[in-house]
Amino acid sequence: LQLEFPRGPLAAALGGLAIAQRETGLCYREGRGVPADPVAAAAWLSRAAAAGDPAAALSLAEMLLAGEGGQAPDIKSAVAILTRTAELGLPAAQVRLAEVLAAGTAGPPDLVRAYALTLAAGKEFEPAGRLQEELAPKMSKAQLAAAKTEFERLTAKPAKSDPNPDD
Repeated sequence: LQLEFPRGPLAAALGGLAIAQRETGLCYREGRGVPADPVAAAAWLSRAAAAGDPAAALSLAEMLLAGEGGQAPDIKSAVAILTRTAELGLPAAQVRLAEVLAAGTAGPPDLVRAYALTLAAGKEFEPAGRLQEELAPKMSKAQLAAAKTEFERLTAKPAKSDPNPDD
């Protein structure tokens, strides 16, 4: 994917365009066209994530989980970012959060929530189907039922409130 920005990618990133901020962050993360710089990468990805770019948030969470750039892993922040991004419906974030929860990276393993997240991501998203197949044999029937209930809670749409309650 080659993106063209009218004033150049850095100008677009500085101008607040989230996709350009994400791409700038990824360039710094991967050392594409600039020297690799995890601090600059995290700063640009953070800006893009704050501007609503879920792919940037996922990349930032991965950096935090791995402790890139000589930093200690920041599991708590990574899980918070993954949770917000998963709630937006990004299947890759749902599966990554499920992996973290199932492995017990952020505390005791939570197979029920992990499985529910894979259901939300959808079996057609291959990594979700693969993780479902891995988790299901480790879970009791009660846990699988609880995961289905959690999935329904995760995917429930809030009820619309009546804009004119006095009418």
